[in-house]
Amino acid sequence: MQRMCKILTPKILGLIALPLLLAGCLSPLERCIAQANRPAVATASAITETQGNIARGYAIHTQTVPYPIMYFCTPPGERAHYCTRQGYRTVETPVAINIDQERRKLASLRKILTRQKTEAQRATAQCRATITP
Repeated sequence: MQRMCKILTPKILGLIALPLLLAGCLSPLERCIAQANRPAVATASAITETQGNIARGYAIHTQTVPYPIMYFCTPPGERAHYCTRQGYRTVETPVAINIDQERRKLASLRKILTRQKTEAQRATAQCRATITP
């Protein structure tokens, strides 16, 4: 258990807490606007990914895979020996796609984005009308 506490260094804890702290820094108006724009941002990201797939001619599948990390350790009261812990790395592999299907998907996403932008503008206006900065 003592080894686990050493792994959770202040640096790692800071990385875990950073998104929570940043969310706390947003004003209610900024949070409302961000929430209103979230669907459009996600769709824009999907459009970018689909355009990349079409340009490359294939998609990229990303997965996180575990691997053992060996290191030299000396636990208190024991002789020095090798220890292992779990590490993780990201592996990207190409995946075949149907270009015509991706083009249809892209056209559909663009229509959805147009609708979502209109909804986001309406919701943003509502945020500005109901929440004082």
